[in-house]
Amino acid sequence: MAYLNSINLKDESGSKKTLEFIEELEDFDEILVGEGFFQWENSARILVTDEIIQKQVVPLQRQATPVKELRDEFYEFIIDLFKIPIKMEFSEELLMMDKELFGEDKRERREFASKVFLEKMSLLKPSGFEMIGHKKNASGDTVSHIQGKFEFLYYHKNGLKRALATKDMVVPYLCGDLDYFTVDLMYENSNLSDAVKFETILKILLNLNREFEFEEDHYFTKAAELKRKYEEGYKDLFTDFEFFRFVYNKITSFREYPEMYIQAFFLAMAGKGYLEESKPKSYLNFVKKEFGLELIRVLKPKEHLNRKYYERVQLLTTEIEKYEAALEGKSAF
Repeated sequence: MAYLNSINLKDESGSKKTLEFIEELEDFDEILVGEGFFQWENSARILVTDEIIQKQVVPLQRQATPVKELRDEFYEFIIDLFKIPIKMEFSEELLMMDKELFGEDKRERREFASKVFLEKMSLLKPSGFEMIGHKKNASGDTVSHIQGKFEFLYYHKNGLKRALATKDMVVPYLCGDLDYFTVDLMYENSNLSDAVKFETILKILLNLNREFEFEEDHYFTKAAELKRKYEEGYKDLFTDFEFFRFVYNKITSFREYPEMYIQAFFLAMAGKGYLEESKPKSYLNFVKKEFGLELIRVLKPKEHLNRKYYERVQLLTTEIEKYEAALEGKSAF
């Protein structure tokens, strides 16, 4: 968790200051923005009167909102914190389906599962709330389509992340005040309860779809998530998606001395021509954003001074060569 406990405000006794006291600090929003936790955004409210049914927009107002990386991390923290009620309801749903489907054939199981899927989906997406999307085909022509269910769920989740990450919720997280996040808060805060409800239903829908394949999921599979990361942030850093996925999975596998392996991996990739050795900044930013490890620079190995580090570079160079050989093997067919 890169942002947890990032703000260390204490009084003279050493006790953490309360959220109420922090809110009284002069220019606290400026502090949050200056430290890179929040960003300034312009917003406007739409007013509708009973007498005149028309939209009236007030002038833009500047407000501080959490940056995307903080919103994402905070949402994952909340869902992990309340994973037990999510798991319990999910388990109850599985037990219910198991009783209903016992002894049924494949066709009957699919029909029942389809009914459950649509019922659960309707709790998040009311009937009639359909959106038309547009995309280009191979010929460059525009093709219109009804928004897929998992596409809707993906954007709905992003909306929940933004709604959940209010200053009152995020600041205690930044200050490491985990006692603030109680079970009672889940029932008191509608955004929090909506997020927990959404994740519970999403877990059920994903499980049903993986078993019965109702709709192709381009949003919540591991491959889809990585593809989205690549498309949105790393096309300029890595040669193609397959290499990005190789790098991402390899870094995820580093358990012992991850910082040293991450640095050695950069040198291995640079040695094979995938990255520029003189420009590690983009790579280090990628590591910080995706894995929460902040590295200042990449150490260069000197065999007579740091044999282990040199061996790591050689080992990872071999791993890259295996990746290349595997790709060549695929292309041969």
